[in-house]
Amino acid sequence: EITPQLFARVSSHPQQVVRKQLEGLLLTLAKMSPWSIVYPTLVEINAYEGGPSEELQHILGCL
Repeated sequence: EITPQLFARVSSHPQQVVRKQLEGLLLTLAKMSPWSIVYPTLVEINAYEGGPSEELQHILGCL
């Protein structure tokens, strides 16, 4: 399962262009298979004390 690795990079990669590409990939996955991304999204959002990244908020908003 690659989804956890994608989530790990979507919030931590230093280059915004890469984070946006990962966000797009996760959104495509969410459209094709929403059940495979809902739980990892919620886990990842709750893992950040300072609040989720902009990319994670956008993914959650699209679910």
